[in-house]
Amino acid sequence: MRIPLDYYRILGIPVRMTDELLNQAYRDRNLQLPTRWEYSSIAIAARKQLLEMAYQVLCDSQKRAEYEENFLEKEKTNSEKAEEKSPAQQDNESSVNKTDESQKSVPERPAPSIEIAPEQFVGALLILQDLGEYEQVLNLGYPFLNNPQQVSPDPEDPKTLQAVKSDIVLTLALAHWELGREHWQRGEYETAAELGSKGLELLEKEHLFPGVWAEIRTELYKLRPYRILELLALDEERTAERNKGLKLLKDMLQERGGIDGKGDDRSGLEIDDCLRFIQQIRIYLTAQEQQDLFEAEAQRPSTVGKYLAIYALIGRGFAEKKPALIVRAKDLLCELSERQDVHLEQAMCALLLGQTEEASRALEGSKEEEPLAFIRDRSQGEPDLLRGLCVYGERWLQTEVFSHFRDLANQKASIKQYFADKEVQEYLEQLPASSGEQEQPSQDNPQHTLGETMAKNQAGRQPNFQQRRTRTSRSVPSRDRYYGETKTLAQTSGGRTTAVLAAKPSTYERGGYAEEPSELSRERWVLTTGYRQPTLEPPARRRRRSSPPKKRDPERQRPSLRSPRRRNRSRLSSRRQRLLLGAAAIVFGVGAFGLVYQWFEASSSPLNALKGEQLSIALNRPPIAIPPADAQVVIPPEILTQQGAEQVIQTWLTVKSQAMGSQHQVEKLDEILTGTLLSQWRDRAAKLKGSNNYWHYQHQMQVRSLKTDTQNPDRATVEASVREIANYYQNGQLNRGQSDDYSIRVRYELIRQQGRWLIQSSQVLR
Repeated sequence: MRIPLDYYRILGIPVRMTDELLNQAYRDRNLQLPTRWEYSSIAIAARKQLLEMAYQVLCDSQKRAEYEENFLEKEKTNSEKAEEKSPAQQDNESSVNKTDESQKSVPERPAPSIEIAPEQFVGALLILQDLGEYEQVLNLGYPFLNNPQQVSPDPEDPKTLQAVKSDIVLTLALAHWELGREHWQRGEYETAAELGSKGLELLEKEHLFPGVWAEIRTELYKLRPYRILELLALDEERTAERNKGLKLLKDMLQERGGIDGKGDDRSGLEIDDCLRFIQQIRIYLTAQEQQDLFEAEAQRPSTVGKYLAIYALIGRGFAEKKPALIVRAKDLLCELSERQDVHLEQAMCALLLGQTEEASRALEGSKEEEPLAFIRDRSQGEPDLLRGLCVYGERWLQTEVFSHFRDLANQKASIKQYFADKEVQEYLEQLPASSGEQEQPSQDNPQHTLGETMAKNQAGRQPNFQQRRTRTSRSVPSRDRYYGETKTLAQTSGGRTTAVLAAKPSTYERGGYAEEPSELSRERWVLTTGYRQPTLEPPARRRRRSSPPKKRDPERQRPSLRSPRRRNRSRLSSRRQRLLLGAAAIVFGVGAFGLVYQWFEASSSPLNALKGEQLSIALNRPPIAIPPADAQVVIPPEILTQQGAEQVIQTWLTVKSQAMGSQHQVEKLDEILTGTLLSQWRDRAAKLKGSNNYWHYQHQMQVRSLKTDTQNPDRATVEASVREIANYYQNGQLNRGQSDDYSIRVRYELIRQQGRWLIQSSQVLR
């Protein structure tokens, strides 16, 4: 059979090379084992036969001359054909090749080829895999996946047949995986996931190589956040793909136990990274999508989910002129107000519902000085803070609410147009007043909804509501409210949303708010609702009104008659005073404790994780480093798993081959050994290097048992079966008398130092 390889590529050498370079390349390639140790001895032997065949042709001057003549003639023909094509034809073929690459993962291209025996086919796949020719591996391997007997050395032997099929499956799975990594590096995350999933399906279908299966699945989990970003960023017309992204996001949150949950979705994102990731993907979601997602998250319960649901409800309620959604947001804010400073959001909800007195009370409770200073500054010369709150509210809606929704980012927030809507006016007229004239939902019962209040009104509990409303509105003169149009502000990356989620007062620079145009600042606007509009007074005015009353004349305070029991009453009065003082001290202590407790709860809230910059995840560059193709699996620091133990022992066998091999890389021993065992192997490797001799090892290993020390999790015992083919080279020649092939069972004592597992001692059991 013919395969797309040439002898130079098999040995990894250029066409023009010296005999010394040829010999060195042949020795190095013989010493190198496949990148994966899971391959069978049949595949390794076939690979070695191809290396030997290439070397025998190229080391013979006559055979090499004949091969080079034929090889170079083919290369010349291919280059001449390429030059004969016009630039237009070349551009057309280039575009066709790009189209083919998007439709199939294995494009065809002309290449030199050689004849090999069918039983050498698996070895050729290994060489192509090492060369990074993953498309060629898929092209060649799939036809023989279900017909391994055609390339098996012994088609009648079931064990041999199974080993050959396992090698083909492993090579195809690894080719899919490596192709997926290449697409990952190019930012094509969904394509990368599809290729990795194909490799995973091959291994799952055949129930082979659970270690490789686990590695691929681990990388697919790490790839999931990138896929979510890529899919959600697509145009809204691509509904199927975006729904797939939403499903991936919901699955990810379900595995984590919520946005601020402590579950493991195996993406590598910690809680604070996940919070920033959620904050970042919001710009790709519509208001309706965010409402559905975060209202479900709020039911876990999740404080972050509840807060983001509030923003979605406010955004939709204002943009679509649906005050009922703002009422729902207001109810959720009541639940959050016990732990978070959300008074500004409460003030805005009250304002949008026409409840100005409640908005005033909410502003009084806010501790965010910058926004309050801005509101007071815009309300100078006014009898209340309504004008400043309206100006601030428009900017807040534009920069902190609309900017985080895909479908609202380009809309302009206009409170005037919102209140001018007839449906909004009709709805607000049915709302109960917040001034105490009507029955109010208790703040202690946040579950009290608008529907219950309206049902009470309809049941006749307040039959004179309209009469009282009319009478009240007539008794108070109508007052104009100043209102100014706003400029469109630039979108912010986090703004108040991030600040409140972090349980930290946000910072509003006055310079960040554009002054309202002078020609619009004088425009007047009447806020019309179905009930009396209380005045929003500046704090300074309230303080003047709450000054203490003047003292009375001492003579008038004296009683006209003296009672014979006055002394006893004085004693009783002093006792009452002491009791009252004691009770006051207790109440003060309880109150102080409550404040300290609330501060502690707020400081320990998972929302604090949003402090700092957002996670830098983008579609054009991955924030999580993608490991290279030859990277080793990182062993989890928490507990040594079966897979981690296998990796430790496999690393030792690889390091042993490097330290005792022709390159004599003695320093590699420090990466896996420690203690006296390290000293012993250093001495052995140094003596071998001094004698100019070396070993060439081939290993097969399987971990039989793993025991972790319950008293000390940094210690573990691993027993493994190891087959070692040891070839001893003396002065560059194979010494068959010293070479050996044996299987042993070894017990390894492992210790974790500075986050790495090292082998402290080893003992051959049999």
